[in-house]
Amino acid sequence: MAALAGETRTILYGFWLSSCTWRVRAALTVKQIPFEEKSIDIVKKRSQLTDEYRAVNPSQKVPALVIGKIPFKTDNIKYR
Repeated sequence: MAALAGETRTILYGFWLSSCTWRVRAALTVKQIPFEEKSIDIVKKRSQLTDEYRAVNPSQKVPALVIGKIPFKTDNIKYR
């Protein structure tokens, strides 16, 4: 399992002012999970409505968390 964890890449797609993005970022930091963050501008550019982002998160909400190639719905994550 440890070898598999070393091969995965965690990407957080979020908007910097989103409280939901802040919670996911905090959970990843507390759990010491290295991650890359990609900014999704939901105010001016409305980037969450693009086809590219829809491929990541069909509900077009932020944040979205992708671990390896598996997207997770962040509204189902328990922060413990």
